[in-house]
Amino acid sequence: MKNEVKYSEIDNNKHVENLSLQKFVKLFINHKSPYGLTREYIFSELEPVFENGEMSRDDFIDLLKNFGEQFSEEEINNYLNILMNEGMIQDILPEKISIDFIMENILGFETVN
Repeated sequence: MKNEVKYSEIDNNKHVENLSLQKFVKLFINHKSPYGLTREYIFSELEPVFENGEMSRDDFIDLLKNFGEQFSEEEINNYLNILMNEGMIQDILPEKISIDFIMENILGFETVN
């Protein structure tokens, strides 16, 4: 998959070095392992970033803007609209964001009882 991404624009004589969230989600959905990533695994990976299992909306936006593949606020808003619904960040995301909110509302995992 890494080479597929790297050479995806070879016709334009360039190598791809960065992915947009939209391309990542498309690749994830189309190339995920047959064993998949479990809700528990993703939860355990997110848990260290969240204090007591939640963070403020502003801290979450700051995290997306300043760490890893950095997104502009416009990009964040566009991706949230694709993944969730129409509106501005303040209308889409609650003031306090929990790992469960991310799992269920953004990533689309069903609630497990």
